[in-house]
Amino acid sequence: EEPLRVIVNPSAKEEHRIEGLVFWSESQSIGKTRELWFIRENYLYEITTYAHLDSWLAEIMDSLRFDI
Repeated sequence: EEPLRVIVNPSAKEEHRIEGLVFWSESQSIGKTRELWFIRENYLYEITTYAHLDSWLAEIMDSLRFDI
């Protein structure tokens, strides 16, 4: 539900920013979830957490760094 294109790590330098897709989903085992999917160097990353941890996920993802 409600897919939204986002910059995963907005505080990174522009050339290192990663675009992703964030959306709400539903899991039979844990209920409503927040998911973030993005591609980096031909790898698909999928991150899922409880819906109520949405702002926490955003903080963590902003600190994401890849060794270049």
